[in-house]
Amino acid sequence: MRQNPIRFVSVASLVGMVLLLAATPIHAQTIRSWTGAGASPWLTTTNWSTSGTFAGSAPNANPTGEGSSTDIFSITPTNTATTIGINMNTLASAGGVGLILGGMDVSKTNTATASIFDSSSTVAGLIQLNGATINSVANTLVRVAGSANLTLAGVSTGTLGLRLGNTNGIFDVSNGRTLTINGAISQPSGTSSGFTKTGASTLTLGGSNSFTGLVTLSAGTLSLNNSFALGTGTLSLGTNATQVSLASANLDIARPETVTGGGGGASGAGLIHFTPSTGSGTWSGNITVNGSPTAGGLFGT
Repeated sequence: MRQNPIRFVSVASLVGMVLLLAATPIHAQTIRSWTGAGASPWLTTTNWSTSGTFAGSAPNANPTGEGSSTDIFSITPTNTATTIGINMNTLASAGGVGLILGGMDVSKTNTATASIFDSSSTVAGLIQLNGATINSVANTLVRVAGSANLTLAGVSTGTLGLRLGNTNGIFDVSNGRTLTINGAISQPSGTSSGFTKTGASTLTLGGSNSFTGLVTLSAGTLSLNNSFALGTGTLSLGTNATQVSLASANLDIARPETVTGGGGGASGAGLIHFTPSTGSGTWSGNITVNGSPTAGGLFGT
Protein backbone atom coordinates (compact mmCIF):
# COMPACT_ATOMS: atom_id res chain seq x y z
CA MET A 1 0.00 0.00 0.00
CA ARG A 2 1.34 3.41 -0.99
CA GLN A 3 1.30 6.03 1.72
CA ASN A 4 1.47 9.76 1.31
CA PRO A 5 4.61 11.25 2.81
CA ILE A 6 4.29 12.91 6.18
CA ARG A 7 5.48 16.49 6.30
CA PHE A 8 6.66 17.97 9.59
CA VAL A 9 6.33 21.69 10.33
CA SER A 10 8.29 23.25 13.13
CA VAL A 11 6.58 25.06 15.97
CA ALA A 12 8.58 28.16 15.04
CA SER A 13 7.12 28.09 11.53
CA LEU A 14 3.59 27.81 12.86
CA VAL A 15 4.17 30.71 15.23
CA GLY A 16 5.54 32.74 12.34
CA MET A 17 2.44 32.00 10.25
CA VAL A 18 0.17 33.10 13.08
CA LEU A 19 2.13 36.31 13.55
CA LEU A 20 1.96 37.02 9.81
CA LEU A 21 -1.81 36.58 9.78
CA ALA A 22 -2.17 38.75 12.84
CA ALA A 23 -0.10 41.50 11.24
CA THR A 24 -2.16 41.55 8.02
CA PRO A 25 -4.76 44.34 8.30
CA ILE A 26 -8.36 43.49 7.48
CA HIS A 27 -10.39 46.54 6.46
CA ALA A 28 -14.10 46.31 7.08
CA GLN A 29 -16.53 48.37 5.03
CA THR A 30 -17.42 51.69 6.62
CA ILE A 31 -20.40 53.74 5.48
CA ARG A 32 -19.43 57.41 5.50
CA SER A 33 -22.45 59.66 5.06
CA TRP A 34 -22.24 63.10 3.54
CA THR A 35 -23.80 65.82 5.73
CA GLY A 36 -22.45 68.95 4.02
CA ALA A 37 -24.83 71.75 3.04
CA GLY A 38 -25.02 73.36 -0.39
CA ALA A 39 -21.92 73.33 -2.56
CA SER A 40 -19.25 71.90 -0.27
CA PRO A 41 -15.81 70.26 -0.60
CA TRP A 42 -15.41 66.48 -0.27
CA LEU A 43 -12.10 66.87 1.58
CA THR A 44 -13.57 68.98 4.39
CA THR A 45 -13.91 66.37 7.11
CA THR A 46 -16.67 68.22 8.98
CA ASN A 47 -18.95 67.54 5.99
CA TRP A 48 -19.12 63.89 7.02
CA SER A 49 -21.02 61.96 9.68
CA THR A 50 -17.69 60.43 10.71
CA SER A 51 -16.32 63.88 11.59
CA GLY A 52 -12.57 64.00 11.11
CA THR A 53 -12.60 61.46 8.26
CA PHE A 54 -13.75 61.77 4.65
CA ALA A 55 -14.77 58.80 2.50
CA GLY A 56 -12.06 57.03 0.55
CA SER A 57 -8.31 56.61 0.42
CA ALA A 58 -6.01 59.03 -1.42
CA PRO A 59 -2.90 56.90 -2.08
CA ASN A 60 -0.90 59.58 -3.90
CA ALA A 61 -1.27 62.22 -1.21
CA ASN A 62 -2.31 60.53 2.07
CA PRO A 63 -3.92 63.73 3.38
CA THR A 64 -5.08 64.20 6.94
CA GLY A 65 -8.56 62.79 7.40
CA GLU A 66 -8.53 60.21 4.62
CA GLY A 67 -10.59 57.07 5.08
CA SER A 68 -10.20 53.60 3.57
CA SER A 69 -10.31 52.15 0.07
CA THR A 70 -13.25 49.98 1.23
CA ASP A 71 -15.41 52.95 2.30
CA ILE A 72 -18.97 53.36 1.02
CA PHE A 73 -20.01 56.92 0.16
CA SER A 74 -23.56 57.66 1.23
CA ILE A 75 -25.84 60.67 1.74
CA THR A 76 -28.01 61.10 4.82
CA PRO A 77 -31.75 60.91 4.04
CA THR A 78 -32.43 64.51 5.08
CA ASN A 79 -29.46 66.05 3.29
CA THR A 80 -30.22 68.49 0.45
CA ALA A 81 -26.67 69.12 -0.79
CA THR A 82 -26.49 68.81 -4.54
CA THR A 83 -22.90 69.74 -5.44
CA ILE A 84 -19.82 68.03 -4.01
CA GLY A 85 -16.41 69.09 -5.31
CA ILE A 86 -13.26 66.99 -5.01
CA ASN A 87 -10.05 69.00 -5.33
CA MET A 88 -7.92 66.54 -7.27
CA ASN A 89 -5.04 69.01 -7.27
CA THR A 90 -4.82 68.55 -3.49
CA LEU A 91 -4.89 64.77 -3.96
CA ALA A 92 -2.01 64.99 -6.45
CA SER A 93 -3.78 62.63 -8.82
CA ALA A 94 -1.93 63.58 -12.01
CA GLY A 95 -1.12 60.33 -13.77
CA GLY A 96 -2.80 58.21 -11.13
CA VAL A 97 -5.86 57.57 -8.99
CA GLY A 98 -6.90 60.47 -6.78
CA LEU A 99 -9.47 58.67 -4.64
CA ILE A 100 -10.29 54.99 -4.05
CA LEU A 101 -13.65 53.86 -2.64
CA GLY A 102 -15.49 50.61 -2.20
CA GLY A 103 -18.70 52.00 -3.68
CA MET A 104 -21.42 54.66 -3.58
CA ASP A 105 -24.94 54.32 -2.18
CA VAL A 106 -27.42 57.09 -2.93
CA SER A 107 -30.78 55.97 -1.59
CA LYS A 108 -31.92 59.08 0.25
CA THR A 109 -35.58 60.04 0.46
CA ASN A 110 -35.51 63.66 -0.73
CA THR A 111 -35.56 64.60 -4.41
CA ALA A 112 -32.26 66.48 -4.73
CA THR A 113 -29.81 65.45 -7.45
CA ALA A 114 -26.30 64.95 -6.14
CA SER A 115 -23.45 65.95 -8.45
CA ILE A 116 -19.85 64.94 -7.75
CA PHE A 117 -17.15 66.70 -9.76
CA ASP A 118 -13.47 67.62 -9.87
CA SER A 119 -13.13 71.13 -8.45
CA SER A 120 -9.54 71.47 -9.64
CA SER A 121 -9.02 73.41 -12.85
CA THR A 122 -5.49 72.07 -13.33
CA VAL A 123 -5.49 68.32 -12.59
CA ALA A 124 -7.65 65.66 -14.23
CA GLY A 125 -9.24 63.63 -11.45
CA LEU A 126 -9.79 59.89 -11.22
CA ILE A 127 -11.95 57.92 -8.79
CA GLN A 128 -11.51 54.15 -8.54
CA LEU A 129 -14.41 52.03 -7.30
CA ASN A 130 -13.41 48.55 -6.11
CA GLY A 131 -16.91 47.26 -5.34
CA ALA A 132 -18.64 46.78 -2.00
CA THR A 133 -21.57 44.92 -0.49
CA ILE A 134 -24.46 47.38 -0.71
CA ASN A 135 -28.05 46.42 0.03
CA SER A 136 -26.78 42.83 0.49
CA VAL A 137 -25.38 42.73 -3.08
CA ALA A 138 -21.63 42.11 -3.38
CA ASN A 139 -19.41 43.89 -5.94
CA THR A 140 -21.72 46.90 -6.17
CA LEU A 141 -20.00 49.98 -7.57
CA VAL A 142 -22.91 52.42 -7.37
CA ARG A 143 -26.48 52.05 -6.15
CA VAL A 144 -29.02 54.79 -6.88
CA ALA A 145 -32.48 54.32 -5.41
CA GLY A 146 -34.84 56.22 -3.13
CA SER A 147 -35.85 59.59 -4.58
CA ALA A 148 -32.49 61.00 -5.67
CA ASN A 149 -30.42 61.00 -8.85
CA LEU A 150 -26.62 60.96 -9.02
CA THR A 151 -24.34 62.58 -11.59
CA LEU A 152 -20.58 62.03 -11.71
CA ALA A 153 -18.64 64.90 -13.32
CA GLY A 154 -21.87 66.84 -13.40
CA VAL A 155 -20.66 70.43 -12.96
CA SER A 156 -16.95 70.07 -13.52
CA THR A 157 -14.24 72.69 -13.84
CA GLY A 158 -11.73 69.87 -14.20
CA THR A 159 -12.22 66.37 -15.59
CA LEU A 160 -13.41 63.56 -13.32
CA GLY A 161 -12.92 60.03 -14.62
CA LEU A 162 -14.02 56.71 -13.15
CA ARG A 163 -11.87 53.57 -13.00
CA LEU A 164 -13.40 50.11 -12.62
CA GLY A 165 -11.39 48.46 -9.84
CA ASN A 166 -13.67 45.41 -10.02
CA THR A 167 -13.60 43.39 -13.26
CA ASN A 168 -17.39 42.91 -13.21
CA GLY A 169 -18.94 45.37 -10.80
CA ILE A 170 -22.61 46.36 -10.60
CA PHE A 171 -24.40 49.64 -11.28
CA ASP A 172 -27.84 49.29 -9.68
CA VAL A 173 -30.39 51.99 -10.57
CA SER A 174 -34.04 51.68 -9.54
CA ASN A 175 -37.18 53.48 -8.38
CA GLY A 176 -37.34 55.73 -11.46
CA ARG A 177 -33.94 57.27 -10.72
CA THR A 178 -31.02 58.06 -13.06
CA LEU A 179 -27.29 57.53 -12.66
CA THR A 180 -25.30 59.70 -15.09
CA ILE A 181 -21.56 59.19 -15.64
CA ASN A 182 -20.16 61.91 -17.90
CA GLY A 183 -16.46 61.28 -17.29
CA ALA A 184 -14.35 58.67 -19.06
CA ILE A 185 -14.54 55.14 -17.61
CA SER A 186 -11.27 53.20 -17.63
CA GLN A 187 -9.71 50.10 -16.06
CA PRO A 188 -6.47 49.30 -14.20
CA SER A 189 -3.50 48.35 -16.35
CA GLY A 190 -3.38 44.65 -17.20
CA THR A 191 -7.07 43.99 -16.54
CA SER A 192 -10.18 43.65 -18.68
CA SER A 193 -13.01 45.25 -16.74
CA GLY A 194 -16.67 45.58 -17.56
CA PHE A 195 -19.86 45.94 -15.54
CA THR A 196 -23.44 44.77 -15.12
CA LYS A 197 -26.38 47.18 -15.04
CA THR A 198 -29.22 46.05 -12.77
CA GLY A 199 -32.43 47.71 -11.59
CA ALA A 200 -35.39 48.90 -13.65
CA SER A 201 -34.20 52.49 -14.14
CA THR A 202 -31.61 54.33 -16.27
CA LEU A 203 -27.81 54.44 -16.45
CA THR A 204 -26.55 57.20 -18.78
CA LEU A 205 -23.00 57.12 -20.16
CA GLY A 206 -21.58 60.29 -21.68
CA GLY A 207 -17.82 59.75 -21.76
CA SER A 208 -15.38 58.33 -24.28
CA ASN A 209 -14.64 55.11 -22.42
CA SER A 210 -11.63 52.81 -22.71
CA PHE A 211 -12.54 49.72 -20.66
CA THR A 212 -12.40 46.44 -22.58
CA GLY A 213 -14.70 44.08 -20.69
CA LEU A 214 -18.28 42.90 -21.17
CA VAL A 215 -21.20 45.23 -20.47
CA THR A 216 -24.30 43.31 -19.40
CA LEU A 217 -27.66 45.07 -19.35
CA SER A 218 -29.58 42.78 -17.02
CA ALA A 219 -32.47 45.15 -16.39
CA GLY A 220 -33.61 48.68 -17.08
CA THR A 221 -32.29 51.16 -19.62
CA LEU A 222 -28.79 52.00 -20.83
CA SER A 223 -28.64 55.47 -22.39
CA LEU A 224 -25.65 56.33 -24.60
CA ASN A 225 -24.47 59.89 -25.31
CA ASN A 226 -21.11 59.04 -26.85
CA SER A 227 -20.11 56.76 -29.72
CA PHE A 228 -17.44 55.22 -27.45
CA ALA A 229 -19.64 54.91 -24.35
CA LEU A 230 -19.37 51.09 -24.40
CA GLY A 231 -15.57 51.09 -24.44
CA THR A 232 -14.08 48.38 -26.66
CA GLY A 233 -15.97 45.40 -25.29
CA THR A 234 -19.25 43.66 -26.09
CA LEU A 235 -22.77 44.55 -24.98
CA SER A 236 -25.05 41.74 -23.81
CA LEU A 237 -28.79 42.33 -23.33
CA GLY A 238 -30.45 39.99 -20.87
CA THR A 239 -34.04 38.85 -20.77
CA ASN A 240 -35.08 41.65 -18.40
CA ALA A 241 -33.37 44.47 -20.29
CA THR A 242 -35.77 47.26 -21.20
CA GLN A 243 -33.87 49.33 -23.74
CA VAL A 244 -30.57 50.63 -25.12
CA SER A 245 -31.08 54.26 -26.05
CA LEU A 246 -29.01 56.23 -28.56
CA ALA A 247 -29.68 59.47 -26.73
CA SER A 248 -27.75 61.85 -29.02
CA ALA A 249 -27.83 62.36 -32.77
CA ASN A 250 -25.00 61.24 -35.07
CA LEU A 251 -23.74 58.46 -32.81
CA ASP A 252 -22.05 55.45 -34.41
CA ILE A 253 -21.89 52.52 -31.98
CA ALA A 254 -19.33 50.08 -33.37
CA ARG A 255 -19.44 47.54 -30.54
CA PRO A 256 -20.81 44.01 -31.01
CA GLU A 257 -24.06 43.20 -29.25
CA THR A 258 -25.72 39.96 -28.19
CA VAL A 259 -29.49 39.91 -27.56
CA THR A 260 -30.86 37.07 -25.47
CA GLY A 261 -34.33 38.55 -25.19
CA GLY A 262 -35.52 41.74 -23.54
CA GLY A 263 -38.36 44.15 -22.99
CA GLY A 264 -38.14 46.71 -25.77
CA GLY A 265 -40.20 49.23 -23.82
CA ALA A 266 -43.53 50.41 -25.13
CA SER A 267 -44.92 49.10 -28.39
CA GLY A 268 -42.76 50.31 -31.29
CA ALA A 269 -40.07 51.78 -29.00
CA GLY A 270 -37.57 49.06 -29.82
CA LEU A 271 -34.97 47.31 -27.69
CA ILE A 272 -32.44 49.57 -29.46
CA HIS A 273 -34.07 52.99 -29.54
CA PHE A 274 -33.06 56.23 -31.29
CA THR A 275 -34.22 58.98 -28.94
CA PRO A 276 -33.58 62.39 -30.62
CA SER A 277 -36.43 63.92 -32.60
CA THR A 278 -34.07 64.90 -35.45
CA GLY A 279 -30.87 63.51 -36.97
CA SER A 280 -29.82 59.90 -37.21
CA GLY A 281 -27.83 57.25 -35.41
CA THR A 282 -25.90 54.15 -36.47
CA TRP A 283 -25.19 50.82 -34.83
CA SER A 284 -22.35 49.50 -37.00
CA GLY A 285 -21.30 46.67 -34.69
CA ASN A 286 -22.46 43.10 -35.29
CA ILE A 287 -25.75 42.20 -33.58
CA THR A 288 -26.40 38.58 -32.62
CA VAL A 289 -30.03 37.82 -31.74
CA ASN A 290 -30.58 34.69 -29.64
CA GLY A 291 -34.08 35.62 -28.52
CA SER A 292 -36.93 37.95 -29.40
CA PRO A 293 -37.81 41.14 -27.52
CA THR A 294 -41.05 40.69 -25.66
CA ALA A 295 -42.38 44.15 -26.59
CA GLY A 296 -41.59 46.97 -28.97
CA GLY A 297 -39.44 45.01 -31.43
CA LEU A 298 -35.68 45.16 -31.87
CA PHE A 299 -35.37 48.70 -33.30
CA GLY A 300 -37.48 51.80 -32.75
CA THR A 301 -37.55 55.60 -32.81
